[in-house]
Amino acid sequence: MTIQQNCTAFPTKVLVTALFMMCVVPAFLSGCSMPDVKALPAEGEKFALATLNNYGKSWDPISIEAVIDPRITTKDVEAISREYAQNLGPMKELDELKCTNSGAKYSFPPGPDFTATYTAKLTCKKDTGNATLSVTHMNNKWTVLAINIDSKNLDRVNEAQETEAKKYVDSIVPKICAEWNYSVIEQNADRVMLREMRKNPELIKGVLFISKAWGPFEKYSGSKNQSIMTSDSQQIFVYECGAKFEKTPAIISVSVVKDPEGWKVRQFNVKSGVVKWNGLVPAVQR
Repeated sequence: MTIQQNCTAFPTKVLVTALFMMCVVPAFLSGCSMPDVKALPAEGEKFALATLNNYGKSWDPISIEAVIDPRITTKDVEAISREYAQNLGPMKELDELKCTNSGAKYSFPPGPDFTATYTAKLTCKKDTGNATLSVTHMNNKWTVLAINIDSKNLDRVNEAQETEAKKYVDSIVPKICAEWNYSVIEQNADRVMLREMRKNPELIKGVLFISKAWGPFEKYSGSKNQSIMTSDSQQIFVYECGAKFEKTPAIISVSVVKDPEGWKVRQFNVKSGVVKWNGLVPAVQR
């Protein structure tokens, strides 16, 4: 009788479970030191406090480079650091941190041991504000998941950007709708949209198709801000616009960004009772 034959006398799940318990779990436990859950909240607060104090001295992105979550791009950190430095100035005082949300858990495969969000009022040279810092502990290392600061100066910057964005949208959308010419869209596209346009020659056919299907542009009914996002250190402003063509009313969703050359279109999507166009290939709506 062979070993293989002996093994068939036991259910497969039992054998797999036994091998897992005898080999994998001991190896995992011996190679990992389990943190003290009770100590993590105090450690997290200490880490968050040290991070804010260190970062707030000059808002230098290098000062938090080693502790920032790797999923956050260097460009994003540099961009927000410039905003803080220009509009807040060096931090002078930081109030006591308050933990607004926290939790500890163990999982297999290993996940975060502990996550927490802290808030504190800070006083800087140019303004005062509220800081929010989210941190996590995993593999015996503390990491910053997010930093956000609200202040009047920063709010004014965002409001000014939004005013500029809306003004640009209300000028470029009617122009595109009135001429409905591929070259007009191309001239106002940002680098991301331009790259997609050049990769997809079907766009030209889409523009020609819509210009015939909708008829001449008649009226623009304005724009409404839908959201503000950040990608690769750029703020993306998304607006929904209304327009009336000879054969149909239409809703236009447009995303714009501010490049070194000025405001540009990142995305331009249109839909109506006649056609729907997502910037690539037109399709008749049922």
